[in-house]
Amino acid sequence: MTIYETELLVNDNILKLWYNLEKHFDKYQKNKERFPIFQFPYQNSDTPLLAKGSAEPLEGASLFAQYFHGRDGLSEITRRHPDLSPPPGWSTQYLRPTERSATEVTLDIICSHPPRTVTYVALGPLTNLARVLREDEEQRFGERIGRVIIMGGALDAPGNVTPAAECTVFQPFINMQRIIHEVLASANLPLERVFILPLDLTGSHILPFAEYKERVDTSFENTQRSSRPEEKTPLVHFTSAVLEMTREIMLGFGIDGMELHDPVAMWCAIANPQILEHDYNGNSGDDLKPKWNKRKRAFQVERYGEYTRGMLVVDRRMDESNYQPNENRQQVHTLHSMVANASVEMTSAQEILSGAIQGVNIITETPGSEELTRMIFQRIFGV
Repeated sequence: MTIYETELLVNDNILKLWYNLEKHFDKYQKNKERFPIFQFPYQNSDTPLLAKGSAEPLEGASLFAQYFHGRDGLSEITRRHPDLSPPPGWSTQYLRPTERSATEVTLDIICSHPPRTVTYVALGPLTNLARVLREDEEQRFGERIGRVIIMGGALDAPGNVTPAAECTVFQPFINMQRIIHEVLASANLPLERVFILPLDLTGSHILPFAEYKERVDTSFENTQRSSRPEEKTPLVHFTSAVLEMTREIMLGFGIDGMELHDPVAMWCAIANPQILEHDYNGNSGDDLKPKWNKRKRAFQVERYGEYTRGMLVVDRRMDESNYQPNENRQQVHTLHSMVANASVEMTSAQEILSGAIQGVNIITETPGSEELTRMIFQRIFGV
């Protein structure tokens, strides 16, 4: 079982997606085999729930990357392709919208499934997760959640909304430090169950638009030669309508492809189902499948810097890669202080890490960008 946290406009955009998938399946029934959630009737408990998340961050103003995603979050298809929006009052048997809050729904799902069998995937600025943990006075989340997978941040790579910060961490006051260091810690959630996929990793996973055009939509171009529904299936028309504006923007960055940030996080959740603390093979609860690798990093989140707000400031003093095997860290720290001609009182390892987020799993490697694009083409488009 997986719970997804996304941004504000995703609620309406999910309805657009479901609407166009239903149109597609009306014409191509066999394609449902690639989409298991569309094989269940409305009454089935496995039918996905759609709950509205928080409209505003806990504090501060919202931040939306409209320059990239458009005002509707889907490349302005609401305006450019009105045929892709469901009519008023439209509903589907494949989705269960609810008026209950995302907080209520999340806790109900976690409590109604066996412990450690639910994964929480956060693709937005973490507001909904913060609210869940704040309102969970009985600490059910920390006791029962399997894994928390977070897409966001930049450790050793440049940011994408400022030179130092990634968009979801740049949100004022809604950042990884507050969520992980303050909220998750207070909910008794072991950090071994938290996995972060930063830009360092996700930015290297790219779906080439030339390959999309060759394999999926030979008429795909850009907004000047916009997608026409009569030329293709409803599914391909929807994806091409969204991607044509994305292609124009990415070409401005010198890349004819789409960076797969959120898909990499979803791939991580799908490929690495959570397991109990120690399964019958002796594997620990934070193990990953082959070709997936992780590394523990300690960092702070800069919250008020004039130029660096949202930057993940890594404490490299405690980074294993900065030392030779069996090297005396105390001597290294002292040497660095002497070279800098600084009078620094050496501290213990615990004091060095005071205030920093300690030992968070950072995903550093996947089976690769080509493997992800292969899976996307096969599972979504059947090619």
